Amino acid sequence: MNIEYVLLKQNDDFTSLLQLHKTSEILKFIHIDLDNYFNYVTTTDNVYYYKVIENNEIISGFHCQIINSILHLSIFVNPKYHHKGYGTIILYDLIKNKFNFNVTEIRASIEINNLKSIGLFEKVGFIKSTIDDELIEYSYIF
Repeated sequence: MNIEYVLLKQNDDFTSLLQLHKTSEILKFIHIDLDNYFNYVTTTDNVYYYKVIENNEIISGFHCQIINSILHLSIFVNPKYHHKGYGTIILYDLIKNKFNFNVTEIRASIEINNLKSIGLFEKVGFIKSTIDDELIEYSYIF
């Protein structure tokens, strides 16, 4: 796999990412205001959105927000590329600090019925930190 991470900027074209975020497979687990989301992730301090590309095709996207040395993560993988190892590679790259974030922990909140994401995060070493009626929060502490 030869993936490339591209940090989104305010004037980038988000059309292809918007189309992916509107697919039913992604909408059922990631709930965002698509009208304002990409403006937020490209103009807010300590908030970053990376699209993951291979062979000029979007494989994945992830949103990071850093608060008090904790990286809060939201990630999706293009359904066309599920079960091919991309999510694992991205999470390991975050753990290895490939992006030079100055953090002590990574956290992700996952819907309790999103079993594929739960399995992915547990596989790479995240642990459950809190559970409520709808979400499980996973943490990776450095």
